[in-house]
Amino acid sequence: MTEYAIVQERFEQIDPEVLRQVMVDHGGLNRIDATRLARKAQGVLWERFTMRQAQQVAAELNHHDYRVRPVPAKDLVKLDKPRTVRRLEFFEDHFDIPWDLHRSVSIPWLNVFVISAAETRELVEKRRERPSRGTGRPTGEAAYVTETEIERSSKRISVTDIVALTAVGGFAHFRLPAHELHYNRILTDAASYRPYERYLMVLQRIVDSSKQAIVSPRTRHILVERQEPRSLAGTEDQVHVEEMNLDRYNEWLMQLVRFREDEQSEA
Repeated sequence: MTEYAIVQERFEQIDPEVLRQVMVDHGGLNRIDATRLARKAQGVLWERFTMRQAQQVAAELNHHDYRVRPVPAKDLVKLDKPRTVRRLEFFEDHFDIPWDLHRSVSIPWLNVFVISAAETRELVEKRRERPSRGTGRPTGEAAYVTETEIERSSKRISVTDIVALTAVGGFAHFRLPAHELHYNRILTDAASYRPYERYLMVLQRIVDSSKQAIVSPRTRHILVERQEPRSLAGTEDQVHVEEMNLDRYNEWLMQLVRFREDEQSEA
């Protein structure tokens, strides 16, 4: 049996109480699951409805002036993990990024689909070697060996994920980490600005040039607020959850692109 998802069609927050009640009355969820879902749902709200349930949930939410639509779960956009890009070269109608050791690819500004800036966490490993005293064999003499201790933690970082088509039609999903960009090779006067200001300059150039892209509200907020996020430590589990949430959010943004293209083709 085909499962269906309910997908939001615009950036809006659904009242958690309304969503919880709709999920219980029409979506087949119990109150505990519906309450948990309503607290954090955004974009793709749920993916395990029957067609009838999805139609009823969509109709009820639309009745409350929320824009959603049912979509077969198998037709939802799925993105591979973004590859990390640390250098760009800007031109009037496109920009270039390195794609492997021997070549770069060109991306026309009109081919940028999604720009999604966020704060997420990055795993950090610290390795420490220390000598450890043991007993040698077979003489019983003391022997020293080196033991490696690995300390894992995480730090909060600013990133921008971009989804686009290259000039030759290849799919490109990549991430720009603010703390690793080679600003001296991107900006002509990079030394005159603080690192986070450089990141905002790069992000602003990309947003301003990508006229057809869907730009996430968080991206626009970052450009207006212009305040560097505090560096916060976290656990490995938090890294996994935040990465998963960001991936799902970007898949929803690409789903909005698909909706837009479908509507344009039908017009």
